[in-house]
Amino acid sequence: MRRSLTALMLTAALVAGCASQAGTLAPSAQALALTPAPAFVPSQGPVKITTRLTAAALPGPVRLTDLAVQVWVLEGAGLKIRRAYLMHLDTSYVYKGGEYDLDRLFVADLVTDKVRELLPTVSPLVAEMLAVLDGPEPQVAIGRQCDSPYTCAFYGYCHAGMPERPVTALPRISAGLLASLVADGILSIDEVPANYPGLTAQQRVVCELVRTGEPRIEGDVAASLAPLAYPIHFLDFESFMSAVPLFPDTRPWQSILFQWSDHVLHESGDLDHEEFLYDGTGDPRPALVDALLDALGTAGSIVVYSSFESTRLRELARDFPEHAEQLEVVRKRLFDLERVVAAHVRHPECLGRTSIKVVLPALVPDLSYEGLEIADGELASLRYMECITGAASAEQRDATLAALRTYCGRDTMAMVRLLEALRPSEQRPG
Repeated sequence: MRRSLTALMLTAALVAGCASQAGTLAPSAQALALTPAPAFVPSQGPVKITTRLTAAALPGPVRLTDLAVQVWVLEGAGLKIRRAYLMHLDTSYVYKGGEYDLDRLFVADLVTDKVRELLPTVSPLVAEMLAVLDGPEPQVAIGRQCDSPYTCAFYGYCHAGMPERPVTALPRISAGLLASLVADGILSIDEVPANYPGLTAQQRVVCELVRTGEPRIEGDVAASLAPLAYPIHFLDFESFMSAVPLFPDTRPWQSILFQWSDHVLHESGDLDHEEFLYDGTGDPRPALVDALLDALGTAGSIVVYSSFESTRLRELARDFPEHAEQLEVVRKRLFDLERVVAAHVRHPECLGRTSIKVVLPALVPDLSYEGLEIADGELASLRYMECITGAASAEQRDATLAALRTYCGRDTMAMVRLLEALRPSEQRPG
C-alpha cells in the first residue's frame, strides 16, 4: 500500500464531512483525521467488527456516511470488517440511580448492509477530494451546502464579502432559490426584485420591508392582547440536557429545569420580580416546582415567549404527578407573546424572524443582550452543567450563578418591555 494509513484517514475525514459542493468536516471526521495511524498495516488482516458510537438519540444518514468511511479506511489497511454497528443512546432508558445499565443506555443497530451500499461511493469521492487538494482554490458559489449538514469551516472566508442583509437571511430560503439569486448576481435582500420568481409570500414581505426601511404593525394587535389579565406574570425557564442522565428517574437528553425568572406587572403599573436558581447538587426540579407554584399563585395571565415553557410544564406534570393538576392549571394560563409578534410585527431589522433576541433591539432599542456574560440559552446550559459536575472552581461557580440570574431576568424584562411597546395606550396599566 503506497499511501500511508494516516493519509488515508485524512482523506477519509475530508470525505466524511463533505457536503455536496463544499468541504465541511463533521466532528467525527475531525476526530478520525487526528487518530494516530497504527504501527503496522497487515497485508491480509483478521476479521473485525467495527462500531460507530454517537451521542445522538436518533442518528441520521450522516452517521452512516461516517461509518462507511471508517470501514473503507480499515479495509484499505487490510482489515476485513464482518459487521458494522451504529451505537446510539436510548432515550427510553430511565436511570434508577447507582450504576448505569449500559445494555439499556445504548442501542447498537446492525447497519452492515447499509454501509456496504455506501462503500462504492467512497473511492470516487476520495479521488475528487485529492484532486481538489492538488489543484487551485475551488470556485464554488455559496449555497445551502455551506451550512448543511454542518457549518463549513470556511464559511466566514466564503461569506466575507456578503452585504449587511444577505439573501441567505431570507426566511426558509430553498437551495434552488438561493442558487438562482446568486447566479443572477443578487446578494443583498434590497436588490431582490419584487416580482422575482420563486419567492414565498413571507419572503416578498421581507424584501419590501428591507427596501423601504419602514416597520409596521399589521392587524388588530389590541384584540390579540385583550385576553391578558392582571397581575401579568412574565415567565422564563432555563434548562440543561445531559447525554448521560445525572439524576434518578431521568432519561438521556431529558430537559431538566434549573432556573426561572418571573416579572409581575400589576394593574397599578408596579413591577415585581421573583426568581429561582437551584445551587444544590441534586435534582433541581422538586424545589423548582414548589417555588414556581408559590410564586405564580392562581390569578393573572402568564406571558411566555415560544412554546418552550408549555412543553416543560407538561413534562413536570408527567414526572411529578402529585403536582400535575396545579401545573396543568398554570399551563392553561400561558400567553405566548411570540405568536402576537409573528402575527402583527413587520420590521426590516427582523428579516421575518421572531426570536426575542432579534425583535427586542428592533422594538426596544435601549434594551438588549449585548454585554451579558451569558447571553443565550445554550451557554447558560453549558455553564450550569460545569457548576453541578465540579468542572468549575468556586470562584467560577459564583460568577456563573450571578450571570445566570442576570440573563434569565433579562429574558423576562425583555417580555415586559415588548408588551409595553406593542400595547396601545388604553391597554397600559396605571
